[in-house]
Amino acid sequence: SRLPDDANERAAAQFIFEALHANVLVGRYQARCSDCSVALEHGDYNCVTATVLYVEALRRHGIQAEPYAMVGHVFCRVGEEQFDVETTCARWFRLSHSEANSAARRAAPRRAQNRAVARKLSDVQLLGKIYYNRGVACFRQNEFEQGMLLTQRSLALDTQDDVAHGNVLAGFNNW
Repeated sequence: SRLPDDANERAAAQFIFEALHANVLVGRYQARCSDCSVALEHGDYNCVTATVLYVEALRRHGIQAEPYAMVGHVFCRVGEEQFDVETTCARWFRLSHSEANSAARRAAPRRAQNRAVARKLSDVQLLGKIYYNRGVACFRQNEFEQGMLLTQRSLALDTQDDVAHGNVLAGFNNW
């Protein structure tokens, strides 16, 4: 199906979001799925890969979209209205306001407190989140050298990521 010609920005964002979930993000949310090729080929995703794909799809249709990060979570802020979209929640646009708030809290438990400190990411910084997630996965598997390399690469792309800085220290400590 095609994007309706007369769709307003929110309706277009919803159409693109639902098409993405119906045709691409058809697998399961998996926290460790930080590879866009896996999302594209198999449908599994996490907040970073879902946000990368959604932001790109919106921009290709001329809709302003910016990735944002909080501790442990990435989401998308869309359009002139600057409304938030939880890219991992396939029913996001169909939820009531209270359901959406509840889903957002589940996606990022401290979201209500962290919303004010959510940090807008550049595209390069968003790419850094992919390396960050891969580094975390390596640390969890006691692959400290690879985890350190990936985390340092994430910091080269996003020097403002305080959590990644902390992971470097924790990685050295555990190594």
